[in-house]
Amino acid sequence: MLSNSDAMTKRALLSVAVVVLAGCGGAEPNAVTSGPSAGTGTSTTSTASETAARTMSARAYFLRDGMVAASEAQVPRSPAVARAALEALLAGPPPGLASAIPAGTRLHDVSIADGVATVDLSHEFAAGDATTARARLAQVVYTLTQFSSVDGVVLELDGKPLPTLDEVVLDRPQTRADYDDQTPIIFVETPLPGDHVSSPIRLAGTSNVYEANMHLDVYQGENKIVDTFFSASSGSGERGTFETSVPLDVTGPVRIVLYAPSAEDGTPQHLVEVPVDVAG
Repeated sequence: MLSNSDAMTKRALLSVAVVVLAGCGGAEPNAVTSGPSAGTGTSTTSTASETAARTMSARAYFLRDGMVAASEAQVPRSPAVARAALEALLAGPPPGLASAIPAGTRLHDVSIADGVATVDLSHEFAAGDATTARARLAQVVYTLTQFSSVDGVVLELDGKPLPTLDEVVLDRPQTRADYDDQTPIIFVETPLPGDHVSSPIRLAGTSNVYEANMHLDVYQGENKIVDTFFSASSGSGERGTFETSVPLDVTGPVRIVLYAPSAEDGTPQHLVEVPVDVAG
């Protein structure tokens, strides 16, 4: 028969053995187990972070009501950002936008040197309706000239120079100014519809309005919370750039409304509406 002290020693050894065996069995190191102790929220956050690390935003230019419009998509992360943007363009538009680029158009290559991007597309690019030639070209030119290293764009088809596309002569690098007729009178590039933003909201783009003056309203629901004016760098026949900041003391969905007041009676002209969500 064991003494009291021997019995206590045996119980202590058994307790240690149970702890050691529990540590050796079950899940592998760092494995996520089920149940409340699994840290489900941490796992979800880690997955989202890993996904974000593998992707990046690529901006491509599609069409809204026949005019150039910007859109962003998540694409695999790559140092070749110009290629990624073109691939996003050729993948087709998101809901609400359209594209004049024929389905099946493929990107062979794109290179940038001395401010000029040379893009080699497959022959399908030339197969669209002749009436959409300028829109197609504008989409490619805008997508590439978003980058500060690109001032103009030269196009090739299947490795050969493209001197014309339907009736559009391409005898020099194409710039955004060549496609002003494909651009909205007031063209907001930042923010984009549906963006999540914080106050102050940065508003930027280009315009060609009378005396360069524009009106800016912000609505939350039916309540107008901002009512102000600002000016672009030029107007009255010459497209200018604009950039302004809008401080807000609200959160949630708002609508940014831009327009040019009529020279005759001040009524809204060329109205643009950009819905965004303001973070807290």
